[in-house]
Amino acid sequence: MGTSLQQGIEAAKAGKLGLALEHLKNAVVEEPKNPEVWVWLAGIVDDEEKQRVFLNKALELDPDNVAAQRGIAYLQRQKYVPSQSPVTENKLATEKSSQDEEEPELEYPDPNDLTMHVETFAKQVDAIGDPQAPSQAQIVRESKTLKTKPKRSIVDIIIYGLTLIVFTIIGILIGATIKNRNIIPPEPTEQAQISPQSPGDGVFLSINNVFYKMALGQNEPPADDGIPSIMARLPKIVVNNALLIPTKLKLLDENNNDISFTVEENPDTSFTISPTSGLAPGQYCLLHPISDENQAFYWCFKVLE
Repeated sequence: MGTSLQQGIEAAKAGKLGLALEHLKNAVVEEPKNPEVWVWLAGIVDDEEKQRVFLNKALELDPDNVAAQRGIAYLQRQKYVPSQSPVTENKLATEKSSQDEEEPELEYPDPNDLTMHVETFAKQVDAIGDPQAPSQAQIVRESKTLKTKPKRSIVDIIIYGLTLIVFTIIGILIGATIKNRNIIPPEPTEQAQISPQSPGDGVFLSINNVFYKMALGQNEPPADDGIPSIMARLPKIVVNNALLIPTKLKLLDENNNDISFTVEENPDTSFTISPTSGLAPGQYCLLHPISDENQAFYWCFKVLE
C-alpha cells in the first residue's frame, strides 16, 4: 500500500474525488511540507478560494513549483476574463456562419466546474504558457465529453445501492473495532521526523521521540491546515527558542481554560512542557504574550478521540 498522497492521486485519477480528499487530508498530516500534497488538494476541491489558498501554500513551500505557478496563473486569468460586448457578439455571429462546418460552437466551462474532473483540470493548468499543450477548444470538448455520462440502468442503480450499503456496514464495523481498542498514532514520514537530540528552532509536539513542528499563529490560533492532530493524551511539547520564557507560557484548552503543566530543561537550549494529567479530546494552544496590548504567539494541536 502506498502513501496517503499516492493513494489520493490514484483515487483522483479514477474519479473518486471523495476518497481522494480523505487520503489527501491524511497526506497533509503526514507530509505537511510536501508541495505536491497541496497542489493535488487544489486539483480536487471545487471552491476557487480554497484552490488559491492551497496553491499559495505549495508556492510557500516551493516557490519554483511549476504546477502551483500555472494553477495561480490560471485562476488569475479566469478572474479577469472580459465579458463580450454586443459589438463583439455581432461580429462573432457574422463570422460563425462561415465556420460552422469547420468548428462547432464552444462554450467556456463555469469556473466552479474546473475541478469536476482532475485530468481536465491538470490540462487546463498545463495549457498556460505551454505551446505544446492542448488548445482551449480541445480542453472544452473533453470537459463536455466527461460531463456527459450515459444514464445508468435500473439494474446498475440497484447494484450500486447494494454495494454502497455493504461498504457502509463494513465501515461501521471497522469504526467500532478501532474505537474499542488502543489506537497507536501513525508513524510520521521521514520529512516530519527530526533527531531527538536537536529538533531545530521552533515549537514541536514530541510523540515517542518523534517531533512534529507546530505552525505559529500571531494574535490568534493558526489555520486548521497548520494544526497537527494526535491520539496521545499526554503529549510533550518541546520549545527550542531563546526568546520564549517558560514562566510566561500558558497551555489553554478550546474554552480558554488553563491546563496545568510541568517544565523540564533539556541538555541543549530547549525545554519540555508536559501536561500534569491526560488531555481530553479537543483543541489546545500554547500561548506566549509578546506585549502588554493583548498580543501573543500561538502554537496549537488537536487531541483526537
